[in-house]
Amino acid sequence: MTSEADTKANYIDPALKAADWQSTNIVREYYFTDGRKLAGGMRGRRCFVDYLLHAMFNFLNPQFFKLYR
Repeated sequence: MTSEADTKANYIDPALKAADWQSTNIVREYYFTDGRKLAGGMRGRRCFVDYLLHAMFNFLNPQFFKLYR
């Protein structure tokens, strides 16, 4: 049986590379909440994702308009 780390290394990372994702656009194990608010000002468990993929599209860039005319 493979571990989660093996699955990431053997399947997910190569698939992201094959799809031309740059390492600057991949964030691993990203916490996206501070946890649910609870009574007494406490917080619940934080939530995270294994991979956060983000793309920077600058549609106002003149180079973009040259490429897609």
